Amino acid sequence: MTAKSQSTSRIVIGLICAVAAIALVAGTWFVAQYFQSPAQREASAEPPPPGPVVVAVKRGDLLENTTTMARAVKEEAAAIAIPLGAETEIVTGLGTRIGDSLAPGAVVTWVNGRPIFAIVGAFPLYRNLVLGDSGPDMEMLQEALNGLGCDIAVDGSFGGATAACVTSLYRNVASEPSMRTVETAPEASASVAGAADLVQPIPPKQEIQIRSADFLVFPSLPKQVVSVPPIGTKLSPENAKVDVAGLGISLEAEVPGSVASGLSVGMTAEATGEGEVFPVRILAINPVTGEDSLDADSTQASQAPSVVVVFEPVGGQLPEAWAGQQVLVTLNLSEPITDTLLVPQRAVAAGSDGRTSVLVQTSGGGFEQVAVEELGCTQGMCAIEGAGLEEGSLVRVDR
Repeated sequence: MTAKSQSTSRIVIGLICAVAAIALVAGTWFVAQYFQSPAQREASAEPPPPGPVVVAVKRGDLLENTTTMARAVKEEAAAIAIPLGAETEIVTGLGTRIGDSLAPGAVVTWVNGRPIFAIVGAFPLYRNLVLGDSGPDMEMLQEALNGLGCDIAVDGSFGGATAACVTSLYRNVASEPSMRTVETAPEASASVAGAADLVQPIPPKQEIQIRSADFLVFPSLPKQVVSVPPIGTKLSPENAKVDVAGLGISLEAEVPGSVASGLSVGMTAEATGEGEVFPVRILAINPVTGEDSLDADSTQASQAPSVVVVFEPVGGQLPEAWAGQQVLVTLNLSEPITDTLLVPQRAVAAGSDGRTSVLVQTSGGGFEQVAVEELGCTQGMCAIEGAGLEEGSLVRVDR
């Protein structure tokens, strides 16, 4: 066979193999299509209809949190001067003892039979206050009184609500606030039978006043009492003082005003450092200026008034090793709802009567409307409770 014949044969054989391969593929596709079930052909022809979207009910805690970095500060001992008046002043009773924890509103000592209260503030009270007075000292005292449980406007003006709160503070320790005598001008009566006008005297009235000497102002509380003048001490500039020490480590965090607006004294949080977690709470919220800022270079601090939030430990002390370190604080912006049923907020619907309900999937695949009580919602999740609803139940969220 010539070379040309051999080449022609190879070409023919290649064409035959290619045709056979195409025929094999086509035959396989035909068989697959032929033996496909009607259901398969219908499913491949159009997408399946959308079904209800359900999620499982979970059990847990509903929390609204935010985080900030705080500086751990070791508190040092300090001496706080007891205000002295012009008269002789004698310690007549013990309000607190050495080693005690001194909290806001506690009686530090009794002088001349009067209680001296511990409050938190930026400066000592510098004058006696009477009804109608106003100023920064009154505003600071109102803030301190609110920290003790009063509910008064912090407007810097001494009015009736502030007077009632101060009165309650004294009566809680079986005492009375200081009073002052206010003279009133006499009134002229109408003429009687042409007689000269008679002047009717009006008796003086008693009006509450706040004695500056009755309040001992601390930068922060609580503190541990190191020394206090004993009963019988005649107070002088040399011995009229209370020595206190910090209760260990406290935390200070600077937060922008936008966050601070949602904070309040007593709010709980968790402090995390070196793998340990400790419960803390807000002890004080203090406004700061730019030069006092813990982060003077922060552009955020320049955009909104910042505050320094002081945290104290709850039920113990923070580790001494934290002193000087940065600690992560997780704040609870609202009271946590613990050990509750949780569902997405989209699952809860309110009717025209204001009642709330969820759609719970039944064993047959249908849905049953179940009335629930909404305990609270935050960040897209709601805490609920309802009869027949339990952890693992499937509720619909696409209605």
